[in-house]
Amino acid sequence: MSERLPEMGMLAFSVAFESWRTPRPRPPEVHRRPAMTPGLRDRLHGQRQEATKLEDPVRKMFSFMITSADGYHAGPGQALDWQTIDEEFSQFALAQVREAGTLVFGRVTYELMAAFWPTPAGEESDPDVAKAMNTTPKIVISRTLPQATWAGTRIIRNHAEEELAKLKQQPGKDIVIAGSSTLTAGLLQTGLLDELRIMVNPVILGQGRSLFAGAGKTSLRLLKTRQFTSGNVLLYYQPITR
Repeated sequence: MSERLPEMGMLAFSVAFESWRTPRPRPPEVHRRPAMTPGLRDRLHGQRQEATKLEDPVRKMFSFMITSADGYHAGPGQALDWQTIDEEFSQFALAQVREAGTLVFGRVTYELMAAFWPTPAGEESDPDVAKAMNTTPKIVISRTLPQATWAGTRIIRNHAEEELAKLKQQPGKDIVIAGSSTLTAGLLQTGLLDELRIMVNPVILGQGRSLFAGAGKTSLRLLKTRQFTSGNVLLYYQPITR
């Protein structure tokens, strides 16, 4: 494992999981998300219903993030050394990455991951996770990233919601947002996110970066929970947007 994982939740990837001990991330780039039109929202809802009837479900999109007990996903100075990463967590992280048919990142998280997993250090830290990260198709949502150097990456610069809605209609495994908190907050009310997976660590930070800073009020339905021997608790939620 690397000494310090970058934030995937900051990986879903729970990868986050393992890579969030690299250099401190720069402050996140905040994008104003264009409002999803009522027509697109209704079409997406109708497509989900029709897909269910045909037993050919729309691809699920979920976001995974790690938080302290008091709701911070990064401590002062973007510190992530409070995250509880052990063998049980690592096994969970690998299984979760393997659920992904596509990984989606915001720019800041993408740059951290791209600087770690394709390198010898990333492969040595966890060969299985590195292989999954490097071979899974990736999308980065950014208007400012000049180019994507990580193999298998596509940049979406405009109309991100519409592009993600189209992606959900394509065949494949789950679409996973890898710990990008700003991106996740911006998608909560769009109807695109089917599930939030929030890993609560047994620690109180007192200050830091709020998990869903900037998000509007969103009701959640608890689907299930999982308790880890470390004291971590994984909460599975469904955002309620209608």
